[in-house]
Amino acid sequence: MTEVVVRGQDHREPAVRGRPAYTVSPQIVASYAEAVGETDPKCRDVRAATEAGLPGLLAPPGFAFVVAYPLSGDVLRRAGIRPQAITHVAETHRMVRAITSGDVLESTAINKRFHTSAGGRTFLSWDVELTDAGGRLVGTTSSTVLLRAGERWPERSPAGPVAPVRDELRHRARYHVTRGHVARYCGVSGDVHPVYWSDAAARRSGLPGVIMQGSLLFAVVARAASCACGGPGSVAELGARFAAPVEVPDDEGIVVEVAAGDPDADGTVALDARVGGRPVLTSAWARPTVPSATRRAARCADERGGAARPGPRP
Repeated sequence: MTEVVVRGQDHREPAVRGRPAYTVSPQIVASYAEAVGETDPKCRDVRAATEAGLPGLLAPPGFAFVVAYPLSGDVLRRAGIRPQAITHVAETHRMVRAITSGDVLESTAINKRFHTSAGGRTFLSWDVELTDAGGRLVGTTSSTVLLRAGERWPERSPAGPVAPVRDELRHRARYHVTRGHVARYCGVSGDVHPVYWSDAAARRSGLPGVIMQGSLLFAVVARAASCACGGPGSVAELGARFAAPVEVPDDEGIVVEVAAGDPDADGTVALDARVGGRPVLTSAWARPTVPSATRRAARCADERGGAARPGPRP
């Protein structure tokens, strides 16, 4: 996907208040953890979370998308845009703190803006602020979508030479993603576009078959980010720009290979994600809550070279 170059804003709109407050239940956190393959017991077991001093189950990084998603749909509807006519191209989360079960979160959409790329494509971006019951900011999600002229998804760029993964991205992990994961993510996120579960719908849209959600790929990359940052509650910021839709065949699924570096001088962790040796992100980065190279060792040792267990068939 072409990098977005902002040439100017067609217009901005006032903030859009969210629907009724979103209550984060232990069941939704555990279901999300299962859908994205997160195995940390603090995300699945209330006792483990309590023993770690948490007020509830720890939501894996990326979960903020689930809370923001209903309001994001309202943003599109207010702009007169059908969900079938967009492609999710970028996502960024900036968290003040981790989300846990028991949180009651309000959402407000701000900074809605249209912009164009150097190639003339039109994009829509917006932010969603999540606040707790006391009005304190918990985090902000930022989403960018490409506005398509019709139902068909944009053609992929011709395959060219692929640069190897940089040596400094030395923390490597492999995550197995099946259509079971994609189907369960549909249920937990509410993002149920037919291209995520129907080969026929995907082909009508110009895709080779069922694809995974961009936000699911974001969540998978977030697992590697949390390895480098010290665990699921240690990712303060995470951003990714998607290169192209990722097909998930109806047999053994796919393996997403993710590489992460150590935090650099300003605390940024560089990330790389590939399927079949080809990049699926044009850029990705994370920042830990506390930039420290000593907090990640145990989790990285567990996941390096490992694979998430595939989900059951839907």
